[in-house]
Amino acid sequence: MVVLGLTVAVQADILRDSGVESGFEVSADDGYGSQISEGFGVWTNDTNWDNIDHEVEYTSNTGITAHSGNGYWKLAGNAIGGTPYPVVGSAKVNAVQNEPYTFSCWVKIDPANPPSKVEFGFDQYNGGNWQGNDIITITPTAEWQYFEYSTTCWNNSIAPKIAPFGRVGQADGVIYTDDWKLVNPNLVGQAYNPNPAEGEEVPLNLAALSWNNPDPRKEGDTISCSVYLSQDPNNLDLIASNVTDGMVDLAGAGVTLNDNGMPYYWRVDSLDPNTPGPAIVTPSEVWTFVVGDVPAVVDAGADQYNWIYMPDGDGDPAKVTFTVMGSYTDDGKSTISRAEWVQGTHEGGGTVTKVSETWTPGEGSGTVEATFSATGSGWLFLTLEVEDESGVGSDTMNVGVYGTCIEAAREDPNDDLGGRYPNGHGDINGDCQTNLEDFAILAGSWLECMTVKAGCIL
Repeated sequence: MVVLGLTVAVQADILRDSGVESGFEVSADDGYGSQISEGFGVWTNDTNWDNIDHEVEYTSNTGITAHSGNGYWKLAGNAIGGTPYPVVGSAKVNAVQNEPYTFSCWVKIDPANPPSKVEFGFDQYNGGNWQGNDIITITPTAEWQYFEYSTTCWNNSIAPKIAPFGRVGQADGVIYTDDWKLVNPNLVGQAYNPNPAEGEEVPLNLAALSWNNPDPRKEGDTISCSVYLSQDPNNLDLIASNVTDGMVDLAGAGVTLNDNGMPYYWRVDSLDPNTPGPAIVTPSEVWTFVVGDVPAVVDAGADQYNWIYMPDGDGDPAKVTFTVMGSYTDDGKSTISRAEWVQGTHEGGGTVTKVSETWTPGEGSGTVEATFSATGSGWLFLTLEVEDESGVGSDTMNVGVYGTCIEAAREDPNDDLGGRYPNGHGDINGDCQTNLEDFAILAGSWLECMTVKAGCIL
C-alpha cells in the first residue's frame, strides 16, 4: 500500500496507530531527530548500508528506526555505461516467518538531480541467501511525501529498502529520506518484554511479574492492564486489574506459587483508552515460566567503614578486626553444599586474614558470619557465596579500612559526623574519644606558633 502527500499531523496519527513509539520522530523534515545527517555520505552503487555494519534488530511491537543523528539521509544513484544504476539504502532486521511488516518513511527528490526511478519496499531472505525484492516503484517529488509498504516475511530476516536509480547524462540521481519506521501490525498494542522471560526457571519465592506497556495510540493516554495467571493454559485466572506501572506483586495479588513441576501460563491484556474512543483491549502473547531449582538469593549486608587500631604493646602490627554477617534464602530443591565468605581484591597495603567463620543453615534460609583482620588501610571486597546443584548465588560487601576512626566516620555516608561537627571535633588524636589524651596534646602546644604565615616565627 502506498500513501502520498499526507500532512504531518495526519501522519503522526498513522504512526501511533501503527504501533511506533511516540518518542520517534514523526515529521517530514524538522532538521533534527532520528536520522543520519546530510553529508554523512553519498552512497554509491558499490556501497550500501548492509555492507558497512549498520544492521539493526527488530524487537517486539515498538518498531525500529534505521538511523541515528540529525537531519535526513541522502542517497545518490548513478549511471554506468549508459545504464541507470541504483544505490540501495537498507537495514537488515530479524523477523518472524509469515508475520506481516510495514515499512514507512518520508521521501523527496533533488530537483537538480532527479532519479530515473525509485524502488521502495523490502529485500527478502530465505534458505541462507537474499533471494529477491518485494518492491514497488514510487514517484516522489521535490516536496516531502510519506510512503509505506507492507509485506509478509518469507523466512527470518527482511531488509526495508529504498533504491534511487541514476539518470544518464547527469551527475547522479538524488533522493532524501527521513523517519524510517518498521512495525509488525499484529503486535500493535501488545505488552512485551515479560519478566520472567519466556520459559524462564524461577524460584519458589518469585516476588513479581513485570512487563513493558505498549505506547498509547493517542499521546497523553494511559495504558492500563489486566493480568492473568494459571497452570491451566485454557483457564487463566484474573489476578490483577487496572495496572498502569507494568508490574504485579504476587503476594499482594494473593498468589502463592507451587513447585509441582507444571509450568505457569500468564498473559497481560492492555486497555488503550484511544481517546476519544472507542477503547481497545489487546491481549499479549501467553508467556510461560516454571518453578525450578535456582541458586540462592544472597544478601551480604551493608558496606562497612572500619579503621586501624594502634598497637597494644604485644609486638603485633596495627590492625583492625571486624565481623561480617550475611544471609540467604533458597528454594530448597537441592542441598546447599557450600556457604562461605570469599576474599576478593584488597586495594591497599598490609594483609587480610579470615580469622573464623560460622555457617548457620535454616529452613529455606541461613546466615554466614565471619571475622577478618586487616593490617593495612584500603578497600577490601568480600563476597558471600552460596552453592547448590543449580549454581552459585552471591553478593559482595565493600569494606573500607581507614587510618583513623575520624576518617572512617567522615567517609561513611550513614554517619553524620560532618553534619554534627562541621568545623571539626575535639578528638585530636583520631581515636573517636575526647579525653585527657586530647587535652594533653592541646596543652602541649598551647603557646606554640603554628606557622610562619601567622608572623610569630622569625
